[in-house]
Amino acid sequence: MCSKELNNCVYRKDHLVPIYEKNRYLEDRKLNIAICDFQDRDVLQVKVRDQSDFSFNYFEDMDMGDFEVMRNSQNLDINFLEFKTDLIDMLNQHQKDEMHLKVELSQNKCTLVFYGKSKIKIIVYLTVDLKLTNQKEIFSEMNNNLKQLQEINERLKWQLSQSKSTIKDKEKQILETMQLKKNIEQEFLNHLSKVESFFNNKICEIRDNLLTKLTLNQKRLSKLFNDLQTVKSESILKSDSSQRLLKTMESLRIETIENATIINELKTENSALISAKNTYDKIINDLNSKIQDLDKVNSILQSKNEELRDDLEKVSVIIAQKKETNDELARDLVQANQMLVNFNNHYDKKVKQIEDLNNALMLKDQYIQEQRVKTNELLNEFEEYKTKFSNEEFINLKHENTLKNNKITELENTVRKLNKMNNILTQKVSGQMPFNH
Repeated sequence: MCSKELNNCVYRKDHLVPIYEKNRYLEDRKLNIAICDFQDRDVLQVKVRDQSDFSFNYFEDMDMGDFEVMRNSQNLDINFLEFKTDLIDMLNQHQKDEMHLKVELSQNKCTLVFYGKSKIKIIVYLTVDLKLTNQKEIFSEMNNNLKQLQEINERLKWQLSQSKSTIKDKEKQILETMQLKKNIEQEFLNHLSKVESFFNNKICEIRDNLLTKLTLNQKRLSKLFNDLQTVKSESILKSDSSQRLLKTMESLRIETIENATIINELKTENSALISAKNTYDKIINDLNSKIQDLDKVNSILQSKNEELRDDLEKVSVIIAQKKETNDELARDLVQANQMLVNFNNHYDKKVKQIEDLNNALMLKDQYIQEQRVKTNELLNEFEEYKTKFSNEEFINLKHENTLKNNKITELENTVRKLNKMNNILTQKVSGQMPFNH
């Protein structure tokens, strides 16, 4: 289909239509029906073709005069402007199984028949007669289809190249992301090992310090308890030793203050360790969050990679199908060229026959002229010798003249028949001939 038809095309869809020839069902065909509105010429074109069989190609360019003839012959109650809309509506109804459509073939034309079925009869709503598309137009459509397929093939090749390039880039990004993830995981493990080692060392150190200080305090408390018992015993035994007891109490108070100071220092160290632990916990959480984000990015990239691989496989399948279609079209084009050569040979033979017939006609005309000249000469001789012969001889000459006139009439009839045959052969040769399979 040429670009002009595409720009003016108002309807183009595939229909599954039964094919009849002389009221005999042949087969169901998938036909492409197109309607083009050439408003600059006030022409509505209806085109029907089988895209799998280039010889099945019919069309009709209908102007207002053609429509008036069809409207009067079919008693249609619409005008030319409404015809296009109603025709498209009926085609859409056929797509929805609300309208019946069939194609009737007869010699070099086909007829679209829109009809409905009731319980008792078939009602024909509209018939559209189409004529066979000429060979030049069919070859033009085949070339256009081949060019479109080549353009689609080139576009698919470009898309395939872009997809491959995108896949390579995505695979590179995935590898880089996986390497980054691996590096971050290794860094996280290193930090985690360092934190664990640091905490273990600190815990051991604090535990040792606490055990040492607890042991020391226990010894001091035990000593204080013993001293207190001793003081109590001495206070009971010696009431005059109160001064000594006060000194001992002061000593105990000082030791208690020292113990409180040690406990505060331990609390401070414990708070520092807790703060360090919280800091390292935050670092660990941040690293875990980064790892989760990287896992999500990796998952998304892998999903996109799978989608691109699927698209690549689909594109490869489409390219293979288009390549097969191109091969089929190339074979059809070779077959069409061979048919064109055969047609040209047939045309040359017919032209040769016409030339032979024309030569024969010229010879016949020449012969007729000669016979007329001879007849005129005989008539002149008859006039000259008319008075010299008897009635019997006159009758004989008249009879011979009648025979010659009859022969001339037969020759003229033969010439007319030859002229008629010449016209028929000329029409057949110059007319539109269908393809042969």
